[in-house]
Amino acid sequence: MISDNKINPTPKQREAIHTKANPAVIYAGAGSGKTRVLVSRYLRLLLKEGYRPGRILAATFTNKAAEEMKERVAAQLLESSDEEIIRELNSAPICTLHAFCRRLIESNTLKLGIDPGFRVTQEYEVRLLQEESLLVVFDRWRSQHPDRLKELVENLSWRSDYRLRRGRTPASRGFSRQFLAMVDAVRCAGEFREEPFRPLSVDFESNQKFADDCLKILNSILADSRSLTENSIRRATTAQRGLRLYLRVSGDDKSKYDEIIGLINELKGSLSAPLRAVKDQIRNELLPQLRDEVHADVYEKIRTILNQLHANYLVDFSDRKRELGVLDYSDLEETALELLSSALLQKPVVDCILIDEAQDLNPMQWKIINMLAEDVPIFAVGDAQQSIYGFRHADVTAFARAAQNAEAEGGVKIPLEYNFRSRSEILGTVNKIFTSLWKESSDVELLKLLAGYQYPPHDSKEGTHKVEMLLSAGETRQKAREKEAQHLAQRILQIVKGKSFKVHDREGKTTAYRDPQWHDVIVLVRSSSSIRFVEEAFHELNIPCIASTGIGFWDNLEISDLMALLRALEDPGDSFSLACVLRSPAGAFRNDDLIHLRFNLEENPDGIAESHPQRRSLYQGLQEVADKSAEKDTLARRAADFLEIFDRLLQMKNRLPTRLLIETWVNETDLEAFWTSQEGGESKVKNLRKFLRLCDSYGSLSSSALREMFDDVRMREVREGQAAEPFSTEGSVAIMTVHAAKGLEAPIVAIFDMNYKPRSNTGAFVHSFSNGAAFCLQDSNRRLVELSNYFHTKKEIKDKEDAENERILYVAMTRAKEKLILSASKNSGGERRELRGWFADIQRHLNLADNYLFEQNVEPSGPVSLINKENIDTGLLLNRQWQTEHLYISTTDQALKLEEPVGSPPPGFPAEPEEKFGPTSVVELLRKDDSIFAKLLIDEDFASGEYETAESGASVGQWMHLLLQKLPFGSDETAWRECSAREGTKLFGATPGEELVEDAICMLRNFFESKVADKAHRSAKFLREFPILFRLKDQLFRGKIDLAFDSPAGWTLVDYKSDAIDTTASESVLEKYGHQLRLYGLGWRALTGELPHRLILFFLRNGQAVQVGLDEEEVQETLNLIPD
Repeated sequence: MISDNKINPTPKQREAIHTKANPAVIYAGAGSGKTRVLVSRYLRLLLKEGYRPGRILAATFTNKAAEEMKERVAAQLLESSDEEIIRELNSAPICTLHAFCRRLIESNTLKLGIDPGFRVTQEYEVRLLQEESLLVVFDRWRSQHPDRLKELVENLSWRSDYRLRRGRTPASRGFSRQFLAMVDAVRCAGEFREEPFRPLSVDFESNQKFADDCLKILNSILADSRSLTENSIRRATTAQRGLRLYLRVSGDDKSKYDEIIGLINELKGSLSAPLRAVKDQIRNELLPQLRDEVHADVYEKIRTILNQLHANYLVDFSDRKRELGVLDYSDLEETALELLSSALLQKPVVDCILIDEAQDLNPMQWKIINMLAEDVPIFAVGDAQQSIYGFRHADVTAFARAAQNAEAEGGVKIPLEYNFRSRSEILGTVNKIFTSLWKESSDVELLKLLAGYQYPPHDSKEGTHKVEMLLSAGETRQKAREKEAQHLAQRILQIVKGKSFKVHDREGKTTAYRDPQWHDVIVLVRSSSSIRFVEEAFHELNIPCIASTGIGFWDNLEISDLMALLRALEDPGDSFSLACVLRSPAGAFRNDDLIHLRFNLEENPDGIAESHPQRRSLYQGLQEVADKSAEKDTLARRAADFLEIFDRLLQMKNRLPTRLLIETWVNETDLEAFWTSQEGGESKVKNLRKFLRLCDSYGSLSSSALREMFDDVRMREVREGQAAEPFSTEGSVAIMTVHAAKGLEAPIVAIFDMNYKPRSNTGAFVHSFSNGAAFCLQDSNRRLVELSNYFHTKKEIKDKEDAENERILYVAMTRAKEKLILSASKNSGGERRELRGWFADIQRHLNLADNYLFEQNVEPSGPVSLINKENIDTGLLLNRQWQTEHLYISTTDQALKLEEPVGSPPPGFPAEPEEKFGPTSVVELLRKDDSIFAKLLIDEDFASGEYETAESGASVGQWMHLLLQKLPFGSDETAWRECSAREGTKLFGATPGEELVEDAICMLRNFFESKVADKAHRSAKFLREFPILFRLKDQLFRGKIDLAFDSPAGWTLVDYKSDAIDTTASESVLEKYGHQLRLYGLGWRALTGELPHRLILFFLRNGQAVQVGLDEEEVQETLNLIPD
């Protein structure tokens, strides 16, 4: 028997290695030794059953897995002394399925009409070609079919992205990203490629019958309404009227449908128990069908246009790839399937198929496998519980079906439930949670894990609890995460350096147990946005760490500047990128310099006219102004010095490797010396050197291709961590996302930020493997209209995302060998807000009481065993942050330090008062004409109609801001009138009229008598008209915060609005204002290190205060509006 030399196979492993059944589906649990089984199976086929290496397809998920398998097989074959088999192994198809498809195509290129020298594109190249093809189609439509574009803009909804529809096409980044993602999904599914958007199926008679059934149920419930609340009765009665009205209309009469849907839609919210089932039926089935009836004609028109867009795009995209002689990964799958389906082409000779990670195959890949396996045995290894690549269109249900159907087809399904990685205590917790979580799941068949490796006994102090829960608390979500990271850092420091915990040395080189080292620890997160909290906390305690993915590197100014340089070298006419270079330390130009370079101010001395008659590119401005003979510090001399270096690089960009271009720039501008002289500059120098190493790693790429690749990496958030410190002999703690850790293991694993809950990926377009693509409409008021196919597909996607999120937690927990730490935190915004994400799953399925976890006085101080609601020990150790404050090292408070309340901002900080033109003006003037100006979101007057106009043209809004800055809290109406007259005369050039003054007094009264003003007056610190300067997405923003005041919960930012609007009705205006104020909040974070506690829009004319949300989704939506 062929087996691993160290561990004998279990009976189930032995059965899997030896089985002759076909198909054989191996349901391999986490840590069950599936790779060892796969290698042993392969060796048996070679040495015992007479198969040749070249005729066994062993398909793996990654190239790394293929190389590992080939190395293991080769090592075993060396003992057999069969040199011929060893030679054949070098070219054997132990590879990814894409690599195998490529082999098939290379053998048939001429018959397929494909360039024999074709190459496979990288993902970043594919994205560029896709964007170019879509834009080409839109350009063609703009001239040939403008009516199609008009229909899309007026009727298709892509949610928040509609605000980016400026110019002549709807090809915003949001639209293109969502449309191209839909195209990818259709190609991976292999269904409905010719017509991805399917027609509606409207059946008026069936809808009427269903409505009648629902009405009968409502009538029955309302007939005995004793168990119903007043609210439930009111809503049910309203829906009852709507159903009756619907049953009286004819199928062709749509005039009453808005009223009907509005009435029926009232059956929502928290209702009494008898109404819940019929509410779900009406909302999930009937209402979408009624919307279908109303919008069927519009849907069919947009469906036709989108299918035409899809077809036109695919033609252009295919033509571009053919011209370049390239194929993408979907091409490999599609062409291989075409080859296998054709009787005219040479098919591969495959006698046996082995598949690794079968749960991660997409539908197209399953079609290829099934086509190959028609006449040959198949051996598939996978684990539906570890399927976490739904975003790559993996179909977990296909593997689950294969496992369920194996025995019915005369094959076998063999479970491998013994886990050789984790301690039994860890496996017990995993089983307990997921037995409850998946007991009703249709996608996943639970495989309980059993301990397959017996750890020898030991006497360390921490020998009882192998799973623990760390809980932390903070006043805000931001502070709670910071506290949580500090708590986790201190706990890991205690484990590694406290001499109380030992890890087992399985290699047996020294002793059975040893002290843990830093490299024994992995910290896992669900989202890369959580990584920075852990990094900062670890750095404070001098814990060496490496973030294999995370935010930071690409967002550093020194790296952004180099990326801007690559863009400017690619296109010197890109004034915005060149402006970033000029304003960087290497350029050292000021804002005023950029305005002078952009405009011929000598010929336009009064400034910049609205029509911008003298506009030129920055590069042209540099060339026209440059004078090497000018005095040293003049603009002309600095322009000449800059061009001397820049033009030389421009001439060499196609001849020198990118690394040498960047290195020349860094050396000749003394960038390293500059950053070394700055506080914290050492890390920036390391980042510069890391960027050079990355350039070196892709030496064959041109500077423009390299820049595009880096941009794609950043856009897709596959991000590098900060440049690492030199390793110590103990290594470093690894911080990574769960996806990056797939296949890894460590003695100590911590899962951080378990309150995080990812956003749903549904947008304008949704896709289902079985039903094709669907889209969301909007009505004339830009309200979303979700028809039945979109509604049901969106729900299906949401359910799949939730199920996959649970499987990601399973993968995370099963990485741990000896210690598993579950870390979560609570903010003071309310108890129910904390029940989210993985923490909510664990709390619910371990039956834990919320107050038991978070109330400080429930348990004595110090770590305790975690008991559930039934007073049963869960096997977890509870360690709460407020019970272990003595563990913490104090950190510096980053909040603003003001000695006393002030009524005006500190002069000159942080804006640049000596310059005439502010960064916001610079950004506006440098953007291309068809771009979305950042000014639209940050300037006070971005919304038309915000301020009324006085006789002189000065705005009432400006006047009110002056008054609210000058007048002290507690002042009376006499002071208001005096100040109004004085400041109004200065502003308008004449004494403001009585009516205007009364209007101002009314607005002042509304504010000074409000709760907002009272809280600001009673606060310890407040700021008025406070200037801020900050950078987002490589753009500089400058603005003023009208009012900011501190409180125990944190800072509140207030933005005055003098609109005469109804805040309950003007949703679009409120939304725009919300984005504007949220940007101020981001600027506040850039200044103070944390987001404000609260954002408030105060409408002076009616005294209404509207709070603006600041949760992660809302902040991200605002960031998405800023053009890259």
